[in-house]
Amino acid sequence: SVQPSFAGEVGAKITKAVTTSDLGISVRRSVVKGAQMMDKLDGQWEKFSDDNGLGAARFNQDGRPKPREVPDLKPLNVGIAKQLLQISDDAFIEFTGTSP
Repeated sequence: SVQPSFAGEVGAKITKAVTTSDLGISVRRSVVKGAQMMDKLDGQWEKFSDDNGLGAARFNQDGRPKPREVPDLKPLNVGIAKQLLQISDDAFIEFTGTSP
């Protein structure tokens, strides 16, 4: 389950500013529009590249690449996931010389 943020009052103010302020909304819209524009440009470049035989590695293949076979997801082992996060945190603390 999703855990609540423990950022406190300051975190709540930041979240509110980012999600409800005119500036926050404007920035988020701009980011989405920028991503959409780049995705469209990428598609156009791919089509141009394919139409003109650019990109030798892709061009020299026999047809389009075969679809990858992606296996079904396996359930998350929560215990191992928490252990991995703890090990990562411990390594970071040791590497940076900080204390928890």
